[in-house]
Amino acid sequence: MIRRPDRSSEAGVSLVLVLVTLVVFGLLVPVLGQFGTTNGISGYIVKGQRYDRYAADNGVQSAIAYAGSRRTAGRAHVPCPDLTSTMNATSTAFKRDVTVKCQGFDGSGIPLGSGDIPAYAVLGLNGGQHSIDVNSPGRIKTQGAWWANGDPGSTSADIHQVTIDASDDLFGATGGCKESNNARIFAAPLRCDTGETVGDPNYGSALATLNGAQADAPAPRDACRSVDGNGVVALASGIHWNVEWLNKLTDGSCGRDVVIWLKPGTHYFDFDFYDRGLRGSGDSRWTIGDSGSRHVTVVAGARTWTTEPEAFAAATQANEATAAGACDLGARGAEIVLGSNSNIRVESPARMELCPLAVEGGGQRLAVTGPKSGQPETVNSFGPRAPSSAVGSRISWPDSPPASIDPITVTNCDRNPDCGPAGTNFAEGDLTRDATVTMKIPNPFTANARLESLQLDVSHRESENRGSSDNEGNRIRIRRMWFEIQGLGEMIRCDDLPASGGWSQRTVSCDVSGVKIPMPPAAGPDGLAALDVVLHVETNRRNQGSITLALDHVALKGTQTPAVIRAQGCGCDALNFDNHGHGNNGSAFVWGTVYLPNAGVNADLGERRAFRLARGVVADTFTLEGLPTGGGAPFIPVSLPGGGIYSERNVTFEAIVDGTTKLRARVTFPDPVGQPDAFPRITAWDTHP
Repeated sequence: MIRRPDRSSEAGVSLVLVLVTLVVFGLLVPVLGQFGTTNGISGYIVKGQRYDRYAADNGVQSAIAYAGSRRTAGRAHVPCPDLTSTMNATSTAFKRDVTVKCQGFDGSGIPLGSGDIPAYAVLGLNGGQHSIDVNSPGRIKTQGAWWANGDPGSTSADIHQVTIDASDDLFGATGGCKESNNARIFAAPLRCDTGETVGDPNYGSALATLNGAQADAPAPRDACRSVDGNGVVALASGIHWNVEWLNKLTDGSCGRDVVIWLKPGTHYFDFDFYDRGLRGSGDSRWTIGDSGSRHVTVVAGARTWTTEPEAFAAATQANEATAAGACDLGARGAEIVLGSNSNIRVESPARMELCPLAVEGGGQRLAVTGPKSGQPETVNSFGPRAPSSAVGSRISWPDSPPASIDPITVTNCDRNPDCGPAGTNFAEGDLTRDATVTMKIPNPFTANARLESLQLDVSHRESENRGSSDNEGNRIRIRRMWFEIQGLGEMIRCDDLPASGGWSQRTVSCDVSGVKIPMPPAAGPDGLAALDVVLHVETNRRNQGSITLALDHVALKGTQTPAVIRAQGCGCDALNFDNHGHGNNGSAFVWGTVYLPNAGVNADLGERRAFRLARGVVADTFTLEGLPTGGGAPFIPVSLPGGGIYSERNVTFEAIVDGTTKLRARVTFPDPVGQPDAFPRITAWDTHP
């Protein structure tokens, strides 16, 4: 019989195993559930940090793009705006707001300039008073930085009534910027009372010396005869010294429209070097402006016209933005240099347009300059210079007829009376009435020099010979003898030569105070080959006997000062534009830099827009008045190409997400002017958890 197994004990064991399994799983499930929850939270945090970084990156990139499109962002002393942006992810749980703060470094974005563009559109250099003065209702816009030097304890920029929109530029001053009568200055930045001084850039003129320069020839007394059939007076580059002649051309005296054309090259104006009787700036002022109804136009540089009406129309059409009218900006141009007290005033209705000199090899394109310092004036001696020939008038020479003697000067005789009339070493002649001896003395001068003195060394002997009658009352005698020198425009009178019965050597002085012209060269169309030295012998005009005149030595000597460049020193506004009166319809367009470190620039625009200093002005003082008050495009009286050149901007960006800094970056922005292909350079990029 088979016995069946007893399974009652197995059931108990199974129950135990089931219970153990339930307990174990009961303990593991909560642990595993907690582990899963922890991993989910960690993933969420990691993903959130990633989105923080994305937001910071996007915010900084946006800020860089913003700063790159604005020249003022990150400039030193210019507030850099906080930029806030939002990153929208696929879930609102990951939406991020980011704020980017930016800060420019000291020295970032300051006026820099270049080799051919000034750093400042307006730079006033005077250190003792306000060097910039704008006094007029109206509104102007800058296109380049402005700076006024001055006394740190007083006003450097005196601004009245006007609104100056310098929102793209620096406007700064050593001392205060006085804003009165509702005047306002908006600048990026506005820096006043800095105590800082901007130095003189010391621009060099293309005119380094007057050696070889061509001076204007002595002008005809009727200046209007210089106007050609087209109404033009063409002045070649060189030295212009006759202010009276220039003023006659431009004051309406000619009764016709006139163009003064300054041909390409350097034009040096010095009105009181030769004429020392001129006193101060008033006497040395060239005033351009017909007081009547005639047109007066001054054009410098390569011309775009042929006749006066064409020139007037071209100068009228010149616009205030970029286009020249009467002169060609693409050609060589001209530079006006104002020496000593020389100054120019342009009055309505005159028109002026100046195209600057383009310097070979580069450099500032200067239109009007005034030398900051001058060259030393040195008095030089010349001579003695002997005659090359002589002609007697109403005098009988022993070897007559010929009336010419070559040479008349003899040094071998050494004033020795034993040479005698039969000798060949001196000239001797008889006269019975008033007579002259004209001697040709070769030109002894340095071209363009100022004549200081003239003297004649003379060795002579005169004898009064008895006639056939013993009537002393009718005996011819010498009353006076004197020299004249001819050939320099004005007749030069010399001291009397006392008659001498024996050989006498004398030096007589000549009065050169009336000579106010540059000494002519010895050759050329305006040259002078020789001077005429004339000895006058005046008798008592009796008819008995004769007079014997003997000359052994005649020589010319003197002193002269060669022309040099002289410092601008008028203490005035060397360039003055006055558009008030006669319809206020004058114009002035200067397409090159005005550099007058020792003098002022003054412009009263007569409420008209026909004015532009298109390459900046550097002057001792700058004054602007009579601004246009109407609407239209922003009025820019002074500018630099492209608004000038500023230095690179070094800017730090800080991205903040939920109050925590997530990213710091440092970026360098090149100035766009002159560097059109330059892009921002990231020099540091630091992330934070």
